[in-house]
Amino acid sequence: DLHTGSIFIKEDGLKVFDPEFGILGPCGYDIGNVIANLIFAYDNGIAYGKKEFTDWILKSVEEVIDLFIEKYNKYYDEWVSEPMAMVEGFKEYYLDGILRDTAGFTGTELHRRTVGMANVTDVTTIEDEKKRLVAERINILAGKEFILKADSFKCGKDYVDTILKCKALAEEL
Repeated sequence: DLHTGSIFIKEDGLKVFDPEFGILGPCGYDIGNVIANLIFAYDNGIAYGKKEFTDWILKSVEEVIDLFIEKYNKYYDEWVSEPMAMVEGFKEYYLDGILRDTAGFTGTELHRRTVGMANVTDVTTIEDEKKRLVAERINILAGKEFILKADSFKCGKDYVDTILKCKALAEEL
């Protein structure tokens, strides 16, 4: 499973550590895991008032989705040669499925790591109980949106808008 803990970035490049299972299952699973892990980091940044960091996280969420779509479209056209995959409309149909899976897996990972046994330290180490509760609410509310409205997440901005909406709701409760 690909997640932010498996990606090492430096100015001159990046390395992915332990990617062997990233080739199994739907690719939306790995993209969803990356997005969920970025949201966990966002939760922590919100709790500690790190605006520059949380803005960067939101930008990263948007870019991960949008760059995936851009690269998918580019490389699909360059590399796909299977006649059935070249049928008009199939490329878009397949991308829609990946994007739907991405949203759904983002939501399930947010829930699994918030209410399940495999909690994430980005949230569990938030010392202020009220701020930790806000982080958990963001994850649960956003996760619900990503799962139940998976078909509506077509670009990075859709994710960012949902995160911000759920943050506002979580702070009201």
